[in-house]
Amino acid sequence: MLERNKRWQLDIQNAKGVHATFSPCRVEKLEKMGITAELHPLFFGDVNRYKRSYKPSPNPQVYTTMHPQREREYGLPSLFTIALALPDFGFHIYGIDAVMFNKEAIPDNLTLHGWVDEETFDRETDDMQGALKLVPTTSVSQTQIKALLRGQYAYSISTYGGLEGMLKDLEGLTRLNEPCEYDSSHLNDLSWLNRG
Repeated sequence: MLERNKRWQLDIQNAKGVHATFSPCRVEKLEKMGITAELHPLFFGDVNRYKRSYKPSPNPQVYTTMHPQREREYGLPSLFTIALALPDFGFHIYGIDAVMFNKEAIPDNLTLHGWVDEETFDRETDDMQGALKLVPTTSVSQTQIKALLRGQYAYSISTYGGLEGMLKDLEGLTRLNEPCEYDSSHLNDLSWLNRG
């Protein structure tokens, strides 16, 4: 919306203070509009609770979250395409279960876990290799941050400009022997609020 409203852009450009956003993609978009913003993502959990757990695998396990009755919005058709294209991978969806689907339509390498509490989700995803975000937005999800804190790889369809680019990069997960490097020092840094 901001991209289409020049008046709002001018108001923000002329406002005194520090501009901040939680998404690296938004920093770039704002820069193109003449607005300088700092990156300050928020994480609603305890950063220290998530330890580096990444272990490489020739058959990577990748997870995502979805909400019931919002599966299309959360990218379920894209995930079916990805699962069929990468049969040696295991894909896991938390938040929806197989009751809603024709079981024959679900790829063999896709597991629907249904809703689980956060502790179970964290335990079950701890040894996986990556997390997917199939919603075409520039925001950073809590699931992605958890993955990065654990050295797992986080893939967002928005970063790649669509499914094809994401699929190509995801294929490389079988060759990634080192954990993803992520600097968590900027998480929950609200010091910028006092610099305005």
